[in-house]
Amino acid sequence: MVCYSLKRYDEAIGYANRMRDVGADPRLVANRLGWCYLGKNDFGKAIEAFRNDPDSPSHLAVAYAMSGNTDEARKILNNYNEKSKTQFVNAWSRVAILLALGENDEAIGLLQKAYNEWGHDDAFGLFNIVHLFEGIRTDPRFVELLQKTGLGETT
Repeated sequence: MVCYSLKRYDEAIGYANRMRDVGADPRLVANRLGWCYLGKNDFGKAIEAFRNDPDSPSHLAVAYAMSGNTDEARKILNNYNEKSKTQFVNAWSRVAILLALGENDEAIGLLQKAYNEWGHDDAFGLFNIVHLFEGIRTDPRFVELLQKTGLGETT
């Protein structure tokens, strides 16, 4: 994750491939590779990687949205929205898709709702690492949420 957060994607891809070579969980490897390929704007490889991680359809939706295939991304988002009516769905899943679709206001609103309902969550620590949040890091509502979570302002 360090190389990813520093935008050293090729190096991070190398580490993910080494993880695969030593027998790491293939879903974890696929997840890491997918995010690195997204960082490189290699959407085809990101989609391919995320298809190998069936536990994270939201990540596949992010790749679809970023590649311009918003219809597929919205299908997955709609599925999450329907599920959330009858069962718990982690807000991160929907927030990531909303951000990739450019629906920042709705994403921030969902983050605020999640914080108010559940308080601090380990996923909030991703705010300063995952580049998907770059478009909202200066939004006063997001900065306020970071302060509430104890993560302070972003740089």
